Amino acid sequence: MEKKKKALAEITGPYRLLQVFWIAVQYPDYEWDIVLRYIDGKTETVKKMEKQCIDSGLFSNIFLCMETNRELSFWGKVKKSIYLVLVFLFFQRDRCFKRDIEKVVGCFDYDLILTEPSFALFSCELMYFGKNHDVCLLEDGTWEYAQNIFPYGIVMRFIGRFFFLLGIYNFVGYKNFSLNKRCIKYASNPSELLEKNYKEVRMLFSENSFSTEYNSVLKKTYDISDVDYDLIVFTTDGLGNTDESFKGKVIAWLEEHYSDKKILIKPHPLDSYQYSSSKCNLVAKYKTIPGEVILSIISDTPIIFMYPSTLLMFVKKGDYDYMILDYSDDLINSVYRHSYDEFISTLSIPDNNIIKI
Repeated sequence: MEKKKKALAEITGPYRLLQVFWIAVQYPDYEWDIVLRYIDGKTETVKKMEKQCIDSGLFSNIFLCMETNRELSFWGKVKKSIYLVLVFLFFQRDRCFKRDIEKVVGCFDYDLILTEPSFALFSCELMYFGKNHDVCLLEDGTWEYAQNIFPYGIVMRFIGRFFFLLGIYNFVGYKNFSLNKRCIKYASNPSELLEKNYKEVRMLFSENSFSTEYNSVLKKTYDISDVDYDLIVFTTDGLGNTDESFKGKVIAWLEEHYSDKKILIKPHPLDSYQYSSSKCNLVAKYKTIPGEVILSIISDTPIIFMYPSTLLMFVKKGDYDYMILDYSDDLINSVYRHSYDEFISTLSIPDNNIIKI
């Protein structure tokens, strides 16, 4: 009997999991495993995603990996940097990267790999093996369609540029990372991608591929029974500042304009703000359910975005009533302001769909 081919997916959030579902049902002859990596620093969020993976019925093995740079001390980051330099100088990437991956998944014997772009070392290690595996990159976010660099300090940018040029690691998000050329890229708007150095680019969520199997997976995985809302607000994790006062300003604006409405607050996966109001009916839920799934069920409800996201591309393709909030410059980091303007321009969002608060 011929041995079944194996596939591995690695994700950090709900939207990437949705993409994995869509791709996995197109490869029914593969045995699928999945790695759930650090999401918002909360074990409960990872556990919710793990349950969704179990409910989908698609995966033979589910691995949890809490790798992150967020909590590393300064010396922890220095130690990691030295490790990567030594791995590069002594030509040990094959051995060391495989060892790092096998610490998470056991035997690294996969024929197909789905991973995220290059912000985490684990993802870059998977991309590296695109030289002898089929490696596909999932769609990550608006940064793939807008010119921006993430708001790191000078020292971290220098270190990030160094590893980017070595082709090892791209945590700062520089464009046209050299490992891209080993990978197949999935994108919902291929023609708008800023990076062009992929081995191949494929259409994500093409209309003719919403099969019965895919819809069945969604029905088993996501429970959206509460659909009676007058407005949906999709939040953001932030505007590049540690100060979250803008979210209080958004709530005050909602209280002024929608005090008599029932409002669904759909939190961004990294948003931990506690949304509440004494003046309007706010319900915050569905944090680990992709917006695309929610909108496929609650399709005729007005939408407000706190910040542009890839979900806007989905909304633009349909007949949705949507608005995007805009902010004064004292509330939004200059880098995020630049990304905001770039993405709005890329998608040709009309001025009357933007509201300044």
